[in-house]
Amino acid sequence: MTEGTQIFEIYIRATPEQIWAAITSNEFRVKYFHGGRAESSWETGARLRTVGPDGDLWGDNEILQSDPPKLLSHTGAVCTTRRWRPSQRAASRGRSSP
Repeated sequence: MTEGTQIFEIYIRATPEQIWAAITSNEFRVKYFHGGRAESSWETGARLRTVGPDGDLWGDNEILQSDPPKLLSHTGAVCTTRRWRPSQRAASRGRSSP
């Protein structure tokens, strides 16, 4: 399999500060990211751990670049041990799924 780089560009009608708060705020993440929370200082070189509502590790990544509120770049490895339970599926209806 060939490795490559994926770049996503999304246009959102909001200020950079509002978007930064949405990405880094666990209040927002719990609501829109299937109950997952992020643990990070959000500084360049910091660890970015994503954990599920039961404390299961969903991702263990590194912040590559951080310049609040204009730039956030991180590695994107996702732990393969993540499993969905019926209660999680019901809670995430109407939202994208992994």
